[in-house]
Order: sequence, then structure tokens, then C-alpha cells
Amino acid sequence: MGFSHNLRPCHSLRVRSAVVALLLIISVLFTACDATTDDSTPRAAGSPTTTQTPAREIIVIDGEPVVELFIPDPSQGPTYALTASALYRRQSGRWERTRTMNDGRKLLVDPANPDRIFRGNHPNCTIDGSAPEIPFEVSHDGGNSWRVQPQGRNIRPLAVDPTIPEIIYGSSCYLAISTTSGNTWMRLALMNDFPLADAALAGERLLILGTSKDGVSRLRTVDITDPAKPLLGDMLLEVRGHATLDARGDRIVVGGVDSVHVSDDGGATWSSSRFGLEAVTSQTIPAPGRAADPELAGIGVHTVRIGVTDKQRIYAGTSHGLYISQDGGATWVRYDEVALDAVVTGIQFALDGADIFVTTDAGVLSVPNP
Repeated sequence: MGFSHNLRPCHSLRVRSAVVALLLIISVLFTACDATTDDSTPRAAGSPTTTQTPAREIIVIDGEPVVELFIPDPSQGPTYALTASALYRRQSGRWERTRTMNDGRKLLVDPANPDRIFRGNHPNCTIDGSAPEIPFEVSHDGGNSWRVQPQGRNIRPLAVDPTIPEIIYGSSCYLAISTTSGNTWMRLALMNDFPLADAALAGERLLILGTSKDGVSRLRTVDITDPAKPLLGDMLLEVRGHATLDARGDRIVVGGVDSVHVSDDGGATWSSSRFGLEAVTSQTIPAPGRAADPELAGIGVHTVRIGVTDKQRIYAGTSHGLYISQDGGATWVRYDEVALDAVVTGIQFALDGADIFVTTDAGVLSVPNP
């Protein structure tokens, strides 16, 4: 699951100004009580590593493929890279290894302050609670030391609020919100039986996408005008099978097993198309509770992204490469700079969309934006 970072304009100024002042006070009090921890592995010695990876090839650092890139500011290049072993930071054109090891927890970089990183995760949502607890931590020095946030156990960080940085959105299988920079959390089972699969900030709303164990996905809204008192809103869309989400303003895009669904009025009405996606989607989807057809394995869209400068351009990652629509999702073509057998699970933009970084099952590769 990947979170869609979409800035929203200032709103409800008096409410949010009061919230900001209160949260700043609370955050300072909690931070003073944090415990500081360091990863046991020392920071790598010697010269920083420089990667000379050509475009269209998997990015490699210290002989290991990069499995995830972090680009908190789309107008800039990548800031952090994660390999199977460790986290690296880009400094003066070089990758420098930090003290952070890859232990399987999900990382979230604060776009407004790249030195601040959160890490955490939750057990598989089908587990009955017997799994070990997963700690939640924050780093204020780019991953060289970490502070444990005890109340954040079993939470995967998803996004930092773009207007109030003390507010963190996460997943505990259901929606989790912190108004104290991760020190304390509200866990909100807003959609019973629909664990959180994806989420996106859109205007004054948080969009949450949940998928049930019998294979139904529902998209709903959450009013976060007052983040301390989130209110569940309307259900915007229901589709069969797994789904993924991106949003910007009133445009919402949901990729699924059957097609890609697009709304340009905040979810009030929808259009859908699989024209050009016939090889990677299917409209023959088993009803909830029925066994899946083995021939449908690998079918569907795993990630969707709206273009940085052109909202009519939409990108879809599938089990068989990357597809692009130039007309708002009406028609699709496969982008052959990404291999047909690549399982695409992430799409990120850098330099205002001039470069695309595609996360695949083999690692992250850079391709030019067509």
C-alpha cells in the first residue's frame, strides 16, 4: 500500500489556528519524554558511494538493488534510498549510508523537514493478535538515531499533514491519526470489516480505501477539518477485488482488477475504462466468497498516479509493466521503457515530473517521462 501525498489549501482558519497552537504545546511536552535509541550497526566508514546507474536499469548502491526510493519533494530528486540492507541519503550527488538498517518497517519522510523520518508497521490484518508488536519510532537526524514512540506500536506511517506537521496519518489495519507527532494516537475502526488498503489527502478530506477479506473494496471520505475529531463521510465507490488510489483536488483515480475508475467531481460521479488495459484487467471477477480463478492471478492495477503537471495524464502500474493514459483514463498504452514482465508496485516523480522512478519486483529503476 502506498499513500498519495496531495497538498490541500488552507481552510477553516480559526479552527486550525487554534489546533496548531495547542498541538505545538502538546508536542513539546511529549518530545521531552521520548526515549532515544540507535541502530546497533555502526555507520558505514570510508568514502560515500556514488551510483552511476543508467536510465532504464535498476538502481544499485554498494552492489545491492534499491528496493524503495523516497522523494518527499517532487520538484527535487530522490532524498533517500533503501536497499535490502540499509538506508542511504543523497548528499552532494552521492549516496551516504546512514545507521538505519532495513528491518522491514515502513519509512515515511517529512516533506517539509527531510531530516525527520518515521518508521513502523503493523502485522498482517488477518492475524488474530498473536503476532509480536512492532515498535514505532521517529528520527530527527536523517536516520542516524531514533526515538521510540510507545503508543505507536503496530502503526504503519502513511503521511504528514501538509499544513500541520504535528499531525501524522497512519494505518493500524484501520485508520490511525496522531496530533502529537506520533507520541499519541487515535485508532479509528471507521469501516468495520474493511481494513485500510490505501489513503489520500484531497482538499479538505481524507479518502480511505478499505478491502474486505472476501475481496470487496470501498472508498469513503473522512472530514479532517478538525483532525482531532475526524468524521466519517459518504461512500464514494465500491468495486470487487483489490484496489489502489490517488487524488488531487476533485480528481480521484482508483485502479482495480476490472479497470481504472476516474472522478472529476470529488467522487460524485465516475467513469471507467479498460481500453488498452485488456491484457492486465478482467471483468470476470468472482463474487465475494467464491474461489478466485487461477487464470486471474496477477490481473489488476497495483498502483495509480496522476501526472505532476498534467492531470489528464495518469500512470498505472500492473503485474505486466507500466501503462499511461493521456486522456484522463479513457484510453491506455503500455510504456515499453518498463519491461513487460516487471511487476510495478510504485510510481514516483522527480524534477517536476521530468523523471519517473518505478518500483518493481526487481528493484527501482529510472525512466524518462514520455
